[in-house]
Amino acid sequence: YKPARQLLYTISQTDTATEVALEAERALGKIGGTITDVTVAVVPFHAADNSLTGLAAKLPTQLSSSLLKAKLCAVVNGSSLPKHDDFKVAARDAAKPLGAAQVVTGLVERKQSKVVVTIYRLKVDNGQLMQTETLSGLESQADQLVSDVSKRFAQRFLAQ
Repeated sequence: YKPARQLLYTISQTDTATEVALEAERALGKIGGTITDVTVAVVPFHAADNSLTGLAAKLPTQLSSSLLKAKLCAVVNGSSLPKHDDFKVAARDAAKPLGAAQVVTGLVERKQSKVVVTIYRLKVDNGQLMQTETLSGLESQADQLVSDVSKRFAQRFLAQ
């Protein structure tokens, strides 16, 4: 069913005829399973400064939710990162015992007057970058920023 799942998912996300997109989504629900066979670990994000820790903490939950809602992959959640100078290496180390082939992590930082969120999807075994998404916005609109970047990440998951 894998090719059918991927085609139906693409139609559900891109068809301009609403009724066609909805029918594709219903068909996906009937087939069941996930669009891909990959298991992805979603681990904590790195906050560039302490004032962004709360925002960074919201991202793993939102990303997991977006991936699961779209039925893109199996998702496991990592609750902590080991100490390491490179947060991407720490993310890979956190994902290994979870049995995931890929890991999602990221960085929340401040650039001028905006908050910038960057999401990275990496292969656990070799660190190959599979996908990256970056979105910036005002700190006062942080919840919308988290929602928007998570949705965009899920929408582009198969394109990478």
